[in-house]
This record gives sequence, C-alpha cells and structure tokens, in this order.
Amino acid sequence: MRCILIILALSLLSHPASAVELTLHCEGTHNYATTNSHTVWSASPHSFSSNVVDDYGEASEADQLTVKIYGSDVSVQLPDSMIPVLHMGDSDGRWSLYDVHINDNLISGRFRVNPLNKPTLVIDRTTGHIQIQGFASGFQGTCSPYTPGEAKF
Repeated sequence: MRCILIILALSLLSHPASAVELTLHCEGTHNYATTNSHTVWSASPHSFSSNVVDDYGEASEADQLTVKIYGSDVSVQLPDSMIPVLHMGDSDGRWSLYDVHINDNLISGRFRVNPLNKPTLVIDRTTGHIQIQGFASGFQGTCSPYTPGEAKF
C-alpha cells in the first residue's frame, strides 16, 4: 500500500508541463503600421505642381484574443482587426501554432497568417504576459485562464 501511495505521489509531481489543457483570455494592445498619403502643392510664379507624400507610422488600439492549449496543440484566435485581407486560417480567425514549446515558465510557437507573415507568440506562464510579433503588426497584453461558458462571478 505504501508503495502505491509513493508511486501515485511521484506521478502527480512529475506531471509534464506539455500536458496542459486550458483556455486563456488575453487583453492588451494591438500595434500596427500605418500609412497616410497626402498631396503637397507648390506654386511658382507661372505654374502649380503637386507631389504625393507618404507618412509612415505606428498606431495601437485595445484588443483581446483567445489562446487554447490542449497538450502540445496550441491555437490562437485573433481579433478581426489583426487579420489581414490576404490570410490563411480557419473561418473563425483561429490559427494552429507550430514549433510549439511548453515548459513550466513559457509557452511559445509560431503561426502562419499568410506566406509573408509568420508571427511568433510567447506567453510567460509566471506573469501571464503575452507577446505576438509579426510582420508590421503585434500584440502585447496579459492572459488569464477562463472556462468558456462559465460565469466569472
């Protein structure tokens, strides 16, 4: 009997981090590149001329996303504002991650939005901080576990 209890206790302690099953709700800021084009007119004594000027910058807005983890299968559901016109993925905005690494401190992986954009997702399991960095766009925020369909309070 004592041997069975020791084996049971060791199996609970050695539960691997990759066997995690949870859903995370993440709130944060979506950062993206912007372009603003405008026409500049210049006048000389005998003619007018115009030039188109492009201003490049960065903007951000509050947003939220969902990460689902079932063992080593990890997927992210992006908000509509982060999905480019040309994209691959499910119709509900969900992408499966590849090169997934899960340990006690970190969850990371990549997903393919389109052939040019393969963002990296990193979640610090200690702080809940999430960062997604992709081509001309990203997301930073904090994740909390939640159970879909269950009231928070």
